[in-house]
Amino acid sequence: MKKIIITFLITTMLSLTYSCSTQKPAINSFSIDRESIEIGQEVQISYISTNSESSLLTFTNKNGIIDTINKVQNMYNTYSYKPESSGEFTLQVKNGDEVTTSYKKVVVNVPKPPKVEPPTTIIADESKDSSQYLKGIIPIDLAKNRDIFFEIFSYDRTGFPDSIKVFITVKDSYGNFISNMATPYASDEIEKKYFKGIVEVINNQRYEIESFDVVEHHDEYSKPYTFSLVLDHSGSMQYYNSIEELQKAAINFIKQKKNMDRIGIIKFDNRLLEEVKVNISRSEITNDYIPDLLTRFNGGTSLYAAADMAIYQLIPFENRIVILFTDGLDNMSLQTSFEKDFRLAYSPLDLVYNARKSDTKIFTIGYGQADFNILSKISYLTDGKTFKANNGNEINEIINSLPRLFNNYYEITYKPKSIKGWRDIEINTVDNSLKDFVLNGGTHIGEDFDFGEEPDIILKVANFDYNKSSINEDDNFIKSVLAFYKKFPDIVIELHGHSDSKGNPDYNKKLSLKRAKSIEKILVKKGIPQEKIISLGHGSEYLIYNPDTLEWQRKENRRVEARFIRSGEFKKGYFNLSDPNFNG
Repeated sequence: MKKIIITFLITTMLSLTYSCSTQKPAINSFSIDRESIEIGQEVQISYISTNSESSLLTFTNKNGIIDTINKVQNMYNTYSYKPESSGEFTLQVKNGDEVTTSYKKVVVNVPKPPKVEPPTTIIADESKDSSQYLKGIIPIDLAKNRDIFFEIFSYDRTGFPDSIKVFITVKDSYGNFISNMATPYASDEIEKKYFKGIVEVINNQRYEIESFDVVEHHDEYSKPYTFSLVLDHSGSMQYYNSIEELQKAAINFIKQKKNMDRIGIIKFDNRLLEEVKVNISRSEITNDYIPDLLTRFNGGTSLYAAADMAIYQLIPFENRIVILFTDGLDNMSLQTSFEKDFRLAYSPLDLVYNARKSDTKIFTIGYGQADFNILSKISYLTDGKTFKANNGNEINEIINSLPRLFNNYYEITYKPKSIKGWRDIEINTVDNSLKDFVLNGGTHIGEDFDFGEEPDIILKVANFDYNKSSINEDDNFIKSVLAFYKKFPDIVIELHGHSDSKGNPDYNKKLSLKRAKSIEKILVKKGIPQEKIISLGHGSEYLIYNPDTLEWQRKENRRVEARFIRSGEFKKGYFNLSDPNFNG
């Protein structure tokens, strides 16, 4: 009897143990409606699972980038997804620690553009209004009695040491591109007349290039590009028709898209919004882009972080170009990067390094209070070009000219000297009066480039109401300063308090110092040593907007800025963000 009871107890315990153990989840079915699609088509995915607590459906493209499909799950477990490239769907179902995984591959067929021989002549589309930006096109025969201007606008270093490419535009004073000057639209005699020779200057040594090729490119016969428009939507853009002209320009840029070009659009203030994912379909880009002025924006300026987000957006594609527009100074990239675990650039040096590493060109357009010195360095070191808009109409005019610039050009290819570092490039040519002149440019090979004097990393800690000096100590601005100090504990933090122009200058100076001291008090309370902080009050001495006749201008002026400098040295360019030991 005793033996029977023991046997019963053991059997019961084993049964309970089995019933309480975690059962392995099962994938009963996992299907896609087709395994081969054309670019732009959707795939329908469905699955059924049992004994599962959760499921994760992802797609991994050919570049290894993973996209989660079922972020918002539905009760039927059916989803639609539009792959941009061939790749693999992965379904993972879990029950406790037990996991079951299944895979489905899909092939995305990208049509090759039809091989079309370019015509031997170009149809003239002449502009007769004076313009420094490209607006039309005429052959050289129609420009014989005009001044023509040569300009280098980009380079391609990716072929080094076998080749370097130089991209040149030639135009007249009416903004007409001058065509029919090189292969395949001109004879060797005409080509050699205008493109006579190349010299590289490296470390003060001159090297004459023995041979080079020149090819003329036009519109549908030029290579397809992938663009990211990075558009400033900070608060100051609401005045002087700035935002209206910018959004009008974006619409016109989309209209000029070639069939095989791709476009993505990022809007930013202190926040970043990928409003249009990189897409080849003009109609879908147009539908996704919302020209709603500043309805969802009106904050600070995360310039470097937004441009860096665009670089990551373009990585899966070829011929990457960022078109970056801003009307002000960066004052929020550090805050934005902090919110992204410091994965995005918060200094121009960091941005340039990331662009060069990914072979992405950055073309910058500045307006208003933009720092043109910094924008020029960013473009110069990423083989792009900087433009300055003097009014709202010119914003539209510049952006409208860019498709013509990228699709009508002369490409010079030559074998360079296999020496890394900076090189000046001299191209010998002639104008229409047969007068010789030298077209000067240059590019840097390798990553040991010198950015020059880098601006302090600035964080606009806060804006203040009129005659106020307090801020919430749990504000994200405070958190980002603390996080940056934790990452670089040898820095000194300068807190610069400012006021608007209203009121008594002596009182404003005291108020601005009080604002800086209120921030200092919070930082010390949060653990930063007192000796690491310097608080200064400037009153209305350094106005962002001068005069500040409008309330939004006065509020921008009522601020505290945190500047981060190296302890004891107070020199700029300290943060070596290209250092492989830096994980920012």
